[in-house]
Amino acid sequence: MLTLLGMCDGVFVKTKEVRGRDGSNVQIKEHYVLIQVEEQNQYDRVEVKTREVRMAKKHIDSGIDRLYDALKGKPVAVPVYVQAWASRAGNAGFDLWLSGDGKNANVQLIPAEK
Repeated sequence: MLTLLGMCDGVFVKTKEVRGRDGSNVQIKEHYVLIQVEEQNQYDRVEVKTREVRMAKKHIDSGIDRLYDALKGKPVAVPVYVQAWASRAGNAGFDLWLSGDGKNANVQLIPAEK
């Protein structure tokens, strides 16, 4: 299991249309935990980026989305796993998914020395 460290930016719900099994369009909701992380760019400068961690239905049913909404603006350690994907159009990428019970790990963040 991997742990994503950063500042919690709450929960985001994205609605999108997908083609159903019968060929009709169906609307689905995808739930994400937004995490602000610091990364170094190619010029050795620190940039803040927002990473989205997708939540499975079991996490929504357990109420974990309310937990992360309550942690907005606080440092978190989010358990994640990586799922790679490829499309028929030749694109490829990866998604971060909430792992295990999805609860924030009690990890103390220690700032790096300068």
